[in-house]
Amino acid sequence: MSRPKNQNYRGHGLSKGKEREQRASIRFKTTLMNTLMDVLRHRPGWVEVKDEGEWDFYWCDVSWLRENFDHTYMEEHVRISHFRNHYELTRKNYMVKNLKRFRKQLEREAGKLEAAKCDFFPKTFEMPCEYHLFVEEFRKNPGITWIMKPVARSQGKGIFLFRRLKDIMDWRKDTRSSDDQKDDIPVENYVAQRYIENPYLIGG
Repeated sequence: MSRPKNQNYRGHGLSKGKEREQRASIRFKTTLMNTLMDVLRHRPGWVEVKDEGEWDFYWCDVSWLRENFDHTYMEEHVRISHFRNHYELTRKNYMVKNLKRFRKQLEREAGKLEAAKCDFFPKTFEMPCEYHLFVEEFRKNPGITWIMKPVARSQGKGIFLFRRLKDIMDWRKDTRSSDDQKDDIPVENYVAQRYIENPYLIGG
């Protein structure tokens, strides 16, 4: 979550700590009329803000973020649901790119031993551009399970598991278009990742 500052906040006569002690409720705002709204409305002590009212937490959409993030003054205690360039972490291929970049930077600055500790994410390849690198790694470890995930979808859509290369042939056919079509039909990128069968889970 971001930690920006709210231009509408008027509690300047009190210290921030005292202001929050006196006002026990959290004022929230969102334009999303879905399960998220239901959850926020049912949280004890959370009060919905309409229109231009003052808020402490705003579950904003990306269009609001782009229009307002650089032009709105917000108090330090305020939270919003997104931050600048958040897709660098929320898109699966960009997140992996940044994790790999971080590991290389760590190796340059602190050495290979320290970089080796950055092993909390499994082997991952962006498809189709890293398909040949993936095949090379796949053949080193036959019989293990891999997972394919579209880079920009959510809620489990488009995900499948596989153990054999021929299991992804249909996917490869779908992503390869003829020369006449390649300018008209965008190729959907996936990540292929070594499947973790017993991951650490919140609450066990």
